[in-house]
Amino acid sequence: MSKIEAAFISLLLIALTSSIITVSVQGASIEAMTNWTNYTSMGYDSFYDKDVVAYEVESTAILAVNVKNDFGSRINVSIVGIRFDWSKPEDGWYNSTQTSKENPVTLEDDETVYFTVNFTIPSIDVALTVPHDYTIYVEFVNATGSSADVKRWQTSRTDLYGNKNYFVVYSVDQVKSRQMDQIIAGIQAPTWNSTSGKLLWQKAMNESNTADYYYALGDFIQAHVHYGKALSLIDEAFTHEETKGEALEEAQTNALEAQVKVAEAWANFANGLSNMWTLIGVALVIFALGYIIRGLAVLRRTQVPP
Repeated sequence: MSKIEAAFISLLLIALTSSIITVSVQGASIEAMTNWTNYTSMGYDSFYDKDVVAYEVESTAILAVNVKNDFGSRINVSIVGIRFDWSKPEDGWYNSTQTSKENPVTLEDDETVYFTVNFTIPSIDVALTVPHDYTIYVEFVNATGSSADVKRWQTSRTDLYGNKNYFVVYSVDQVKSRQMDQIIAGIQAPTWNSTSGKLLWQKAMNESNTADYYYALGDFIQAHVHYGKALSLIDEAFTHEETKGEALEEAQTNALEAQVKVAEAWANFANGLSNMWTLIGVALVIFALGYIIRGLAVLRRTQVPP
């Protein structure tokens, strides 16, 4: 065998191997657009020290699964679902009701379809107060092949979200604690005009810090109690500030009115003073005229012959 023939055969084998590898990774893929909806809370949680998606017990979780057909031909999707790391429910894991083995959904090549998976959140006794991992899966068959040739494609939370979206179940007290904490975090302290308002705000922050402490310990009942006290104190602080503001506004109004009255008094005084000087001037003129007339009379008497 010549070197050219050997090289050609090697290239052909590489091409065939690449083709086999390419076919093996084709199938139905779960895209990154897969998202949780209708959740109670999403983001960092200090109790779990993780980025979580949280649902309250007995609420309904909704997962929108973005399935894309990368198989290279038409496929029939029969199952789209999710499983968790807690005990499997008696009636099985949570599957979408949009498709089934009896009524599969057909996806053309390169077509993408959203499937929704709805399920009721289990109790704390089942889910516990721990972060959960989960796996999303899709089952399908080639539309032109045998219905017995079922293929399964799946992806984990880590594959989709990295270090985010751990699944957690909240108790009622934990839900209320998180909601109150977020409300408090969104309130901006004003520049306090009243000492009482400032002191009440400081007390509220102390209660909020105490609630944070209990929440981090997992004592959600006490956390709920102290967050509630913090919100009450904040409300009281703003009430005192409002009262102080009304009193200050009234005092400023009274001071302005007093200034106006003082100005009016000075104006009246000046006006009265002007009238007084006018009267004095008139009196002086009259007095002067009288004095002149009297002087003339004296002069006449002195000029009469004896």
